[in-house]
Amino acid sequence: MAVTPPKKKNGVMAVACLSIQKGKGSRMGRKIKEVRDVARLDIYRDKRCGIPEVILAEGKEPKWVAELLIAMTKEKGIAIATRVDKECLKEVKYPAAELRGI
Repeated sequence: MAVTPPKKKNGVMAVACLSIQKGKGSRMGRKIKEVRDVARLDIYRDKRCGIPEVILAEGKEPKWVAELLIAMTKEKGIAIATRVDKECLKEVKYPAAELRGI
């Protein structure tokens, strides 16, 4: 698992990326994964639109962002969050326990 260092823009951490190695699958279609009452993740958006689902961290509790990134990473092997601030990054940086064994 790797956490890509975020880039700063106007004092705000702009992007963080969480990924794990996962075999290629041939799943396709529209799959929406609801994560509590926090978000609905469009799992195969990248297949349909050419652009992956991105989690907007701004305005969300850091623990929610971490939960969303973990859920997406478990489904796709990678997850991207934008507008990640320092507090959120601390929560996101070490979700390895959730992802070990995938």
